[in-house]
Amino acid sequence: MKNIKRRGHLAILLLLSGLATGCSTAPPKTTREQLNQHVIRSEAFYDRYRNTRLEDRIYPAPPEFLDYLTKDNDAQGFPNRPGSPTLTAEVLADIHAAIAELPASIRQIVDQKVAGIFIVKDLGGSAYTDIIYSRDHQPIKGFVVLDITVTDRKANDWLTWKENTPFKPEAGYSLKAEIERGARNTRRYALQFILLHEFAHALSIGGAPLPLWGISPASASDATKYPFFSQSWRALPPVAPDTRWRYGSVFDQQLPDRAKIMYYVPLKTTLLASQMPSLYEQLEHTNFATLYGATNPFDDFAEAFATYVHGVMLKQPYKISISKGDQLLKTFSPCWNEKRCQGKRKALEKFLWQAGPSH
Repeated sequence: MKNIKRRGHLAILLLLSGLATGCSTAPPKTTREQLNQHVIRSEAFYDRYRNTRLEDRIYPAPPEFLDYLTKDNDAQGFPNRPGSPTLTAEVLADIHAAIAELPASIRQIVDQKVAGIFIVKDLGGSAYTDIIYSRDHQPIKGFVVLDITVTDRKANDWLTWKENTPFKPEAGYSLKAEIERGARNTRRYALQFILLHEFAHALSIGGAPLPLWGISPASASDATKYPFFSQSWRALPPVAPDTRWRYGSVFDQQLPDRAKIMYYVPLKTTLLASQMPSLYEQLEHTNFATLYGATNPFDDFAEAFATYVHGVMLKQPYKISISKGDQLLKTFSPCWNEKRCQGKRKALEKFLWQAGPSH
């Protein structure tokens, strides 16, 4: 979960497939275990970045980050060599405002879990979140990396681009997305939605209602421990000696093409644009907030959090419109006011309440 191929999201997909653990055709220069022990994964590194407000924890990536990200790219097979950009006042103001305009209750819980937002160029994607470990090596919070050079899109343009990536284009078919109206359709609010998704990944580190990414699905075999996860997912044991534990959806009959949904990797997608109406129709028989949320448990939680804060708390639109020529074939919006998603909404709201500063 790379963005312009959402880099953080693809990292999760690689982890699920086993590629992020070093199972590639050529051995990586740095192992996953070595990356886990890198200085930027340690709590002590962030003592220098303590500020009172989350929106002030925005920094050009220091050399230690560039070293880590370059090694991580090597380990995953990406050629990009991240650099530290010069942050203009306009860009910094957009990121600052995108965070400052979030509900105070959300800023408070994210403040506890995000050590900082580090800005790079040539990341190989637009956003990335990873785990910070305490001095006794417990996962406690996360850092967010944002590639500002690939996020210069208006909000609706960004989501339209993103939601088209799982489909091969076909003449006449189009998908348009709307998450902002009028003067709010700007880069600032594209950044806000991207950051909400990444903040959710950080919130899922330690004590969350779903398993932590990177652990074996076997550790999540008791789904009842995870009140959000359990409503859509199960950990499935190996079916043959050469297979491993994996995550499966409880909605795979309702959404039979779920395994074919691949974001940000257009060369690998097999879904056609003409399948968009039926796929979104099937999605309405699940409790996934978005199509992207159906791809894996981690992006399910991140998309649920992002669309809940954006749509329910901030009361902003989220609408997918699919057309053929001038004919509107299908519209889709997240399901937070529908019966099919009430269990998930309650689990999410309970988590947000428990994560508040008074609990």
